[in-house]
Amino acid sequence: MTESNLAAALAKFHKAVGTIHKTARAQYGNFADLAAVLSAISGPLSDAGLAVTQTFIPTEGATLLRTTLHHTSGQTVDSDVPIIDSPGRGNPLHSWGGAVTYQRR
Repeated sequence: MTESNLAAALAKFHKAVGTIHKTARAQYGNFADLAAVLSAISGPLSDAGLAVTQTFIPTEGATLLRTTLHHTSGQTVDSDVPIIDSPGRGNPLHSWGGAVTYQRR
């Protein structure tokens, strides 16, 4: 597959995905929660021959969240971002889980 095939698949996805509605509320305003994002993108991704996976990559000093875009041809594109956690908010697992969910969106 050439990159133009991946670009064509991405264009098909973007054309089909539609609006992701901000139905969740927080003290700073409305936002699209992870369930709403995944619900909105799953069908259009599949229809375009695309899939997304997210995994953790432990590194010295930080854990990375790796998001990989897969195409049916086998081509992939990766993006890594460090998990930014704010410790001291009570249960450390809740803090880390909130950071992960926020960054997965």
